[in-house]
Amino acid sequence: MTLLPRSAPVLVLLAGALVVGASGGAVAGAMITGAQIKNGTVTSADIKNGNLGTVDLSAAAKTALQGQTGPQGPAGSQGPAGAQGPAGAQGPAGLSGLEIVESSVVITAGSSSSVTAVCPVGKRVISVTADFQSSNLATATRISSANIRIGTGYAVNTGANADTLRVQSVCATVS
Repeated sequence: MTLLPRSAPVLVLLAGALVVGASGGAVAGAMITGAQIKNGTVTSADIKNGNLGTVDLSAAAKTALQGQTGPQGPAGSQGPAGAQGPAGAQGPAGLSGLEIVESSVVITAGSSSSVTAVCPVGKRVISVTADFQSSNLATATRISSANIRIGTGYAVNTGANADTLRVQSVCATVS
């Protein structure tokens, strides 16, 4: 009596081959580790394209891949205007009430003299000038440090005739 058909051993062998064939790659992949691979044997042909990232590269490899800095690009367009800033503090009032005060004295030939021009009360000299009316002789000026309302002109008349020394003080209220 025959229990199995004649093709049964062939079917068992085929089924076994099918199981081994289907699980063979997975079993082999789980069995090979990096410690089992000989150094220097994996080449670029063994690595699937697009599988390596910069984290997989050494610092030297990253440096070798970096090119030179390119030229500066064109300037971008101007951005929108910013918001209005807060108002600043009020500044000092500055000058007001400008006024010129003039005084003069006649100086005879070969003599020296001075003349003062005094600003009104509440104002101070901010500038003083002096000159001769008829000649271009040298003069000197000074604003008094003791009384800031007084501007003085000094001169020596080295000319042949008497001349008038004029002094002008520019006065202002300074706050």
